[in-house]
Amino acid sequence: MIAAASTPSAVSDFSTSTSITSARAIQPRRRAFLAAGAAIAAGGALGMFGLRPARAAVLPDLSRFTGAARARIEGDMLIVTTTCLPDHGSPYFRDTRYESYRYEDIQGRRPRFRQSPGVIEQRDMVFRIPLNPQTGAAPQHTPMGPMGVAFNGVPFFNQYAGGGAPLSHEAVSFDQYNGHPAPDGMYHYHVEPYALT
Repeated sequence: MIAAASTPSAVSDFSTSTSITSARAIQPRRRAFLAAGAAIAAGGALGMFGLRPARAAVLPDLSRFTGAARARIEGDMLIVTTTCLPDHGSPYFRDTRYESYRYEDIQGRRPRFRQSPGVIEQRDMVFRIPLNPQTGAAPQHTPMGPMGVAFNGVPFFNQYAGGGAPLSHEAVSFDQYNGHPAPDGMYHYHVEPYALT
C-alpha cells in the first residue's frame, strides 16, 4: 500500500461525468506523461487514452507516479496524492527552502522569459479520478485551477491564464519545463511539460 501524503488541503474529484470541449486545444502530441483519466476531467480524457465508455476499467501503471505523487486504487477510483512540487529544477525555487537543491537558472533557454513574482510552495492535494469515466450529457468548459495531474505530481491547469485571459499573456513566465507557480505558490503546467516528454 502506498502511504498518503499529509492531510490534504484540497481534493479534486473527477467522478462527476463531464464532457469538455475547450480542452482539446491543449492536448499535446505526447500523452505518455499523463495519468490515465487525469489530464482532462472525466469524459474529456476518454478518446485521448483510447478508452470507451461501458468497458472494463484500464488500470494505470502505478509505478509511473514519481516525485511528489503517490497513487493507489480504491474501488473504481485512482487516488493520487501530491505535494504539487516538481521533481525538476526551476528558477521559481529561488528564495525558498528548496533553493539549495532545486533552484535551476533558466540560462538563456527562453530568451523572452519574464519571471512572475511568485515562488514554488508545497500544496497538498488529492485527485480522485474514475478508472472508467463516462461522457457527460452536455459539453462544459474546463475549470480554472487544477483539472488533472502529471505522473510527477504536478497539476495541470486549463488553457487559460488567471481570470480566463488568453494564455499567451502568461506564457512568457513559463520556466524551461513549461511550468510556473500560481499566486498561492502551486506549481503547475498548462501545456506539455518538457521535463516529462
